[in-house]
Amino acid sequence: MALAGQGELNRALAEQREFASLRKAISAESQFLINNKSSDILALAAATLDAQLAWARGEKERSIEHWRRAVKLESKIHYDEPPAWFYTVRQSLASALLRNGQAKEAEAVFRGAIERRPRDGRLLFGLWQSLIAQRRDGEATLVEQQFHAAWKDATVKLSVEDL
Repeated sequence: MALAGQGELNRALAEQREFASLRKAISAESQFLINNKSSDILALAAATLDAQLAWARGEKERSIEHWRRAVKLESKIHYDEPPAWFYTVRQSLASALLRNGQAKEAEAVFRGAIERRPRDGRLLFGLWQSLIAQRRDGEATLVEQQFHAAWKDATVKLSVEDL
């Protein structure tokens, strides 16, 4: 994913092939942490990688399809402590939708994710940006205030591409 983000698509594709090969070596029944199978976590990882690489190739609709698949796979992941996956992939789906000009659909995905993680600064930022894109300035201002409250101690400035 890092290589794709740096524009090193050929190297990223080579790493994807290696990941796919190594993934086959892990037993489908092996456990990840306590409540999940390794195969379920690796399937989620593969879907997010597919989505990132499709976007890097300029295949935006295909990337969004992969993000939708990743969301479905993530919904099958059971609660664990620490969490089995480090962030909600709904954030990435919504970001891809927003960057693809689908602000209304992005808003719905961000809102759904916020229901599960009410004060998540990244989700609030994305919701704020989706409202701005729809020229819903009054609502955007309210969400902006929530974002700034959630993000007040952060040292990172966000952009939609960061989601």
